Amino acid sequence: AYGAPDGLTADYGAALSTVTLPNGWAWMDGSQILTATGVYQAAYTPENPNYAPVDVELTVNINPPTGKTPVTITGLTVSDKTYDGKPAAWEGTASVTGGYAGELRYTWKKSDGTALDGPPTDAGSYTLTVSVPEDSTYFGSVVLPFTIAKADGTKDPHYSVPGSLSGTKGSALSTVKLPTGWS
Repeated sequence: AYGAPDGLTADYGAALSTVTLPNGWAWMDGSQILTATGVYQAAYTPENPNYAPVDVELTVNINPPTGKTPVTITGLTVSDKTYDGKPAAWEGTASVTGGYAGELRYTWKKSDGTALDGPPTDAGSYTLTVSVPEDSTYFGSVVLPFTIAKADGTKDPHYSVPGSLSGTKGSALSTVKLPTGWS
């Protein structure tokens, strides 16, 4: 068993590669510039070659830049769900402590860091980052990781078992013509 490192911190504007990981751990893309607390991809390679490497998401907390007042954002969650064609949504009401009273920024991303235009609908791993705008004199964010699991294929509205199939006795099963999408 491995223990994922926690309590990771970095200075605002630093490269992810400056965040030191224990032996056996490495960042997938250490060139990323850190501007908000977030979840970043790392890999753990066990010392024993009989075990496969493991890809893990690690949270890195960012120290506020000089001249910015840190705040804490709480009160929101995004629940894991199964694909239903509807976009993910957060639950709860944001609560900010530390003096900031303005609008918050909501940023949806794939787990690989790719920004999205809005809440995702497709199966996959994602994060919602809720943060104070960068042009504020305050600094703070919260990262909410979540997953949209693949749905059971039999629930697809286009799914139906083919009927009226026929073949010739003694012929290979591969000679039976199947509808498009079946093999």
